[in-house]
Amino acid sequence: MKFKIRRKEFPQDSSITLKGNKLAFAEYVSSFENADKECVVFYSGNNLDEVVNNSAKIIIVNRNLELNSYLPKDKLIVSCKNPMSLFVDIVSKNYDNKDESFFKKIDFIAKNNIHIGENSHISKNVAICTYTSIGSDCRIQPSSVIGAVGMAYAENDDLKKTRFPHLGGVCIGINVDIGANVTIVKGILQNTIIDHDTKIGNNVNIGHNVKIGKNCFISSGVTLAGSVVIEDDCWIAPSVTVVNKVVIRKKSFISIGSLVSKDTVEKGFYAGSPARKIKSM
Repeated sequence: MKFKIRRKEFPQDSSITLKGNKLAFAEYVSSFENADKECVVFYSGNNLDEVVNNSAKIIIVNRNLELNSYLPKDKLIVSCKNPMSLFVDIVSKNYDNKDESFFKKIDFIAKNNIHIGENSHISKNVAICTYTSIGSDCRIQPSSVIGAVGMAYAENDDLKKTRFPHLGGVCIGINVDIGANVTIVKGILQNTIIDHDTKIGNNVNIGHNVKIGKNCFISSGVTLAGSVVIEDDCWIAPSVTVVNKVVIRKKSFISIGSLVSKDTVEKGFYAGSPARKIKSM
């Protein structure tokens, strides 16, 4: 059963303003970037054009954003002090983790919302959580967790932290190796993705929304924070830490023990803490 978020779901509070179509309702959640007309999203930026041009039916925005009469009449715009916190509160109250239709962008539905491809081998004590898709010819070593819930919280004005519902899943491609004691966290509003032919060592932690490209080598002890992107053909040496939202460009090599806090360039060799480009490959 689909859920519906309407005007009445929002607190009757003088700090919250509703403008636009007050009869609008949303049936799904999404990230702001991937929204369509059936979704509710939040936006913390200050660009009114991005709000006007977004497809979402309900958009929760920062109250510092100057709204005008040109807002589309089919949208409900909710203005508040902390868009992320309000979004999390509303979604948490309406989310039923047994309702597979809640998150529209999920691209696989199987028994228990788990799909495992042909000729894939899952070792003992591996936990595979809901909304996980594993391609064919994959190998997962003991005691790994695929699809765990990660450390994502929204903080309200009283500094109270509310866990952000993880509504995405994990998509693992074809011929992927995953070592022992690996944790792969499911996405928040999109999927965590491990693409074809990538190899992951032991004791690796992969955060929510991470995207790892094709034919990458992720050595043991690596930590990838949330929303990291690793493009195709990269080599990440042991005990590397990559800060959230960093992009590792194609064919980069990150040396042992490095801390990567900025995007790399293609075919770069990086080392150090913080990591610096040493040479081109």
